[in-house]
Amino acid sequence: MTALLRDLAPLSIDIAAKRGEFWACLDEDACGPAPVASPREGGRQPDDAPFDYRLVLPAFTPIRQVGDALEN
Repeated sequence: MTALLRDLAPLSIDIAAKRGEFWACLDEDACGPAPVASPREGGRQPDDAPFDYRLVLPAFTPIRQVGDALEN
């Protein structure tokens, strides 16, 4: 389907963070906050990279999942 967008010259952007956590399911039975990997260089990526650009935010913070009880 993305081949139909080729004439628009789309760009892909990887959004990363310098620190914090994100919500992930790293295996079938374990979902929850996971630490951010080591910081990566932002900006234009090399031609062989999977993304055209990388935006590096100061931090990621996972949100409470819908239906989860609030912690006291």
